[in-house]
Amino acid sequence: MNVQLVKLHQHDELIDIAVKILNDQWPRSKIARLHSLSDSRDDFPCCLLLIAKDNQQKSVVIGHSKLARVHGKSKSLFIENVVIDKGKRGLGFGRKLMELSEDYAHKQGFEDIYLSTHDKCKFYEHLGYCYTCAVSPVRANAKLLTPDQFSALQHHFGGKTDGISKQSLQNDDFAQKDGEDIHLQTIAIAESNHYTDTVIQQMIGTLPAANIEETVHTKLIPPAPPPVPPPPQPRFEKDQSNMRQEIQYWMMKQL
Repeated sequence: MNVQLVKLHQHDELIDIAVKILNDQWPRSKIARLHSLSDSRDDFPCCLLLIAKDNQQKSVVIGHSKLARVHGKSKSLFIENVVIDKGKRGLGFGRKLMELSEDYAHKQGFEDIYLSTHDKCKFYEHLGYCYTCAVSPVRANAKLLTPDQFSALQHHFGGKTDGISKQSLQNDDFAQKDGEDIHLQTIAIAESNHYTDTVIQQMIGTLPAANIEETVHTKLIPPAPPPVPPPPQPRFEKDQSNMRQEIQYWMMKQL
């Protein structure tokens, strides 16, 4: 059977069939699914359909995949929502869908492709994918972060700081001017019970007079008590035989 890959946003007449194929695998409201698919466009995210022609030359949708950009990796794409119509599985269409999707990404100038999976690791291994660290795909209407911007965001939330340039640190919104750090350190010391009044006064001596009263006042006012913790949630007995821990695996392939 001759198959080809087409862009969903260029074939609006096929969107209802795409919704059904996706929802048969991952149930979701039709409105939400339509909203997600309607974001497909040439500059990503881009929804792709694997189609064939029947005896009457009508398009038959066999499968779907979605390609998105990756934050911090300008030459990478992320492939997701890879699915084959349930009535057409076991015929090699899954491999064909992946190969055509990868070929499309390569023709667009991208160098590698990422994905995540819970239970299809062996399938992707046979296609040449290897295990890697997690990445962050760019969702619809989101701004693509440069490598420096993404590294700075990871640094802000306690992640890796590799790739942060000196210039990005100099322009950081959290950077402090000369002298401000002394004032902030003094306020923090005044709120702590681990320092004596003598040490506090020594620090205050380095401050402008206008800040002394504020600093001392902070020391005299005790901190507010912590909020009352919420009551413990009731525990329900679960059938352990029906519980399955799903581990998310991240994989990539050079194109």
